[in-house]
Amino acid sequence: MMKNFSVQNNLIEGDLKRKAEHNLRRMNSELYDAEHCFKDSSYLWYGDWEGRTILSLVRLWQVLKRKPRNLDAIIAALDSHLNTDGYFGAVLDEHSINEQQLAGNSWVLRGLCEYYRMTRDASIFQKIVRIVENLYLPVQKHLGTYPLTVPATVLGEKSGGIIKSYQNWQISSDIGCFFIALDGLSDAYAITQDPRLKELIEALAKINFSIDKVGNNYQTHATLTCARGILRMYRLTGKEEYLAYVIKTFALYTSCGMSFAFGNFNWFNRGEWTEPCAIVDSMMLADELYCITGNREYLSLMHKIYYNAFVFAQRDNGGFGCDSCVKSDQPYLMPDMREFYEAYWCCTMRAAEGFYTVARSQWKEQDGCIYCCFYNPSKFVADGINIALETKYPNGSEVRVVVHADRETTFKFYIPQNTSEIRCSLQGYELKEGYICCKVRGEEKFILSFVQDIRREYVTENAYRIFCGERLLGTLEFDGAEKLSDRFAAIPFEGKELYPVLDLSLLTFDELKQVKQKLLFRDGENR
Repeated sequence: MMKNFSVQNNLIEGDLKRKAEHNLRRMNSELYDAEHCFKDSSYLWYGDWEGRTILSLVRLWQVLKRKPRNLDAIIAALDSHLNTDGYFGAVLDEHSINEQQLAGNSWVLRGLCEYYRMTRDASIFQKIVRIVENLYLPVQKHLGTYPLTVPATVLGEKSGGIIKSYQNWQISSDIGCFFIALDGLSDAYAITQDPRLKELIEALAKINFSIDKVGNNYQTHATLTCARGILRMYRLTGKEEYLAYVIKTFALYTSCGMSFAFGNFNWFNRGEWTEPCAIVDSMMLADELYCITGNREYLSLMHKIYYNAFVFAQRDNGGFGCDSCVKSDQPYLMPDMREFYEAYWCCTMRAAEGFYTVARSQWKEQDGCIYCCFYNPSKFVADGINIALETKYPNGSEVRVVVHADRETTFKFYIPQNTSEIRCSLQGYELKEGYICCKVRGEEKFILSFVQDIRREYVTENAYRIFCGERLLGTLEFDGAEKLSDRFAAIPFEGKELYPVLDLSLLTFDELKQVKQKLLFRDGENR
């Protein structure tokens, strides 16, 4: 099984750093200050905003190697906003259990767990223990009354709300959000090793396994977040049923919940908009499944999600927003501006885990072999290995590498899908199983190169998308598109000028709101 190195080993540069710093500027705004991020009782996602904010700031601290200015103040203010039992919202009423409270406080657990790993602050450990003890453990005896089916008439909006009472449960329009708790609970278990918590997680997972996610129109973000928690439990326990469930669920998501542009449908069977929270979840799962299984299809999918869905979702202010779902009857990728320019209450915060996932996944290790799995400029240092990587990929196909290895070490560099003419300037390299393989002892400087091929990929009998390497290409179909030629290079194909999926963070608000990029084409039509 492959291991990710700690993100602390990798100093990112280039476009990934630019985008992460842009997100940090947004997270440093007053919306996420200690004076504003704590919500009153009218905000029914108790702990959700606060937990996502803490997690975001810790992740950006890890990625960019500097602590966000507002993090310490938020941590210091926690006690004055928690209830008498140590969590957000009202004290648990076991006759009326609010699943949104369980989902929201799960993000608090995630944020505190990561903060604890960075600081080893004993008071944070005690907060984690209290949340588990007082909010989650008492719920175990009520799992049997949680509804396993949801009426088809339940419809939610971009920010979900409580819409139904069922026995002693308050049910959300973010269908299945209760199972988000498996993410926070599994992270808490990794730290506390509380056997009672393990028992709760096992019971909750067993219930989740029995639910038809597609038939009940489950929210894809909740489904994938739950799957991440179960995959963490696989790593902690080695239970093969957990891995089998996650592989099956992720395959279900990619076939029934993912758009043709690698974003998500916010609910199964309801492809109205994407949600970057789920886009981040899908990247995280793809990376983890690649590490565990070694299947390069997961790594390629992670690249495609990042370049085609995640990159498009970042706004000019550094935040993240929802976009259109590219599907059979809707071929255009557009920012969804119908209600909100930015999903500032969730997706802007979750983006930090996206940057963290890419930064951490760039370098991996297995059996003494070092894998390079993502081409972003960086400096990497670990246990006698120093690597400097420079590249303009994916806007270029050349990667310059300087390696110093104290001992002979095998390096494997990922070959992206849809590439040809693969070369390495270092003598003795091999192309093997989708990697450029070479051995280094001492210092070596070399260049990797490949051509990103353009090809059609049919998604239905007569509808296709066009790839250049692992990026989608499309036509720009909005007024003023010609003014973007100084920032985005056109790629000619079959008599048309095509563009990779646009990076909206490079546009102004007025430009961004006009964007309409066609990514799905049909045989016989005039593109």
